[in-house]
Amino acid sequence: MKKYSFIGMAVLFAGCELVVDVDVPVEPPVLTLNAFMIQDSIWSAKLSLSRHILDEADHQPVTDGLVVMYQGDHAVDTLVGDGNGLYTGDNTPVPGEAYEIRATSATYGVVRGTSYIPLPVEIGSVEVDLPDGPGPGGSFVDKFFIKLRMKDRAGEENFYQIAAFVEKRWRDGRTGETQITRRMLLMSSKDPSIDNENVGSSEGIFFKDLLFDGREITLSLESEYWQIQSGPARVFFFLRTISEDFYRYKTTALLQNETSGNPFAQPAGVYNNIENGFGIFGGFSQSFFVYEKK
Repeated sequence: MKKYSFIGMAVLFAGCELVVDVDVPVEPPVLTLNAFMIQDSIWSAKLSLSRHILDEADHQPVTDGLVVMYQGDHAVDTLVGDGNGLYTGDNTPVPGEAYEIRATSATYGVVRGTSYIPLPVEIGSVEVDLPDGPGPGGSFVDKFFIKLRMKDRAGEENFYQIAAFVEKRWRDGRTGETQITRRMLLMSSKDPSIDNENVGSSEGIFFKDLLFDGREITLSLESEYWQIQSGPARVFFFLRTISEDFYRYKTTALLQNETSGNPFAQPAGVYNNIENGFGIFGGFSQSFFVYEKK
């Protein structure tokens, strides 16, 4: 067991230092398995070792693993390692089905997780409302607005992620070649249909159908205008139907990121669904819509 010294914050603010010895147990490393099922994408998983809470080194990859995907009791794919802890297969998951992943290491034992890949929900339409000039009195316009229409499946709890990225093309004056840049479109929402569940980040907006089960709805979103203001652009909007495991992992990870470094915030644990180890196994399917900005 190691001992670490911490400075009491309240005493430090008062101009004094109080050094407290805290015993922090050193637990042996265990397998960490991260794998996501994505519609039309081959199986892939990352296998590594957990690290001590105060260890800032990178996670050590596990290269002697055997990673197998199961549907019920039937093995549907065996993933092959690349020597750096990344394992990939040959097949793709089927939306609407549940799967189990099992990872075995001769040194660190066996871990497993179960999840499902939801059926996709199509985007009905996307309307983008761009400003056609300065605001009142010539003021600067800083936002534009988006309306995305979708129809939720009735009688089940569904989880969603709305994300988008901006693609711009430009000609390199030196080489004459066309270059492409892509970046995530930062969005937010005050829509009452998702307000109670709205979790926004650079990865999009996460929410569930708590207030609109089985209904066709039009969601109101907004974004900063500077992200697409200059020149032509293509905006790819994605509506992802995500598993509950994926939703709980992402929302808790975002909360932990927001409270990290704040001594007055309650610590937030990241959701984990890997038996005998750490990590996450989840899935999503998606539909997309392309908006062309002139």
